[in-house]
Amino acid sequence: MKRQLAVSKVAFLNREGSVWYRMKVHANSTTKFRDMNDIS
Repeated sequence: MKRQLAVSKVAFLNREGSVWYRMKVHANSTTKFRDMNDIS
């Protein structure tokens, strides 16, 4: 039972992590784009 819980927790973290990573990458690309616009 404990192992099952750990596996589901890891799966949950992986899913949440990928969503967060995508959001972070998207935010980074938009801020870089905005910085480029500010410079020009």
